[in-house]
Amino acid sequence: MIEVNGGVVGVSDRAVFFSTQKDLEPRALAMLGKKEKAKLGEHGRLIEKDKVASVHATKDARFTTVITAKGLGDDIGVHALSEAAQKRIVASVQALMGQAGKVDQLRPGLLQRSGKSIFLAIATLVLTGLFHFVVSSMGNASVEASGKHAGKEKLLYSIASTLGPKGTLLVGGVIAALFLFSAYKNSKKSWVTERYSF
Repeated sequence: MIEVNGGVVGVSDRAVFFSTQKDLEPRALAMLGKKEKAKLGEHGRLIEKDKVASVHATKDARFTTVITAKGLGDDIGVHALSEAAQKRIVASVQALMGQAGKVDQLRPGLLQRSGKSIFLAIATLVLTGLFHFVVSSMGNASVEASGKHAGKEKLLYSIASTLGPKGTLLVGGVIAALFLFSAYKNSKKSWVTERYSF
């Protein structure tokens, strides 16, 4: 078994598995299959030998390893604790499959590297536009907050009245700019994923 963040990854005679239980008996693991999946713990995953499609080993800071299943199966995605642990996971799967597999080197596209930051920047701009509209339409009106969420309503009103329409645009623009800067920084990063297909 190979220790990873949150548990262990291992190979039985019939399957690859991830378990949150680190104290599994080696004898029981050797014959581990779909019927014994409950032994792996609440968040355990298992892919039977004939369902293993590929192993993706990503050489980035967190050593991400993904073992994919054919069809819609229980893919196993883990963060190995070291590059050596990641290599052991790949070697274990190759030994189970009885072959090294076809190796492809993949590089992430722009959306993989920066997609999250771009999405957050767009969401921030949309929310800024909505808040600007609300703040502009409020004018000098006072709020009569009552009920369970009165405190929250008063807080939002006080922030909106303090910022005003221009302040709302300024704060929203700064936050969106930070997300766009993060997207730009992430677009410069690149890493290689080795995919071993079986």
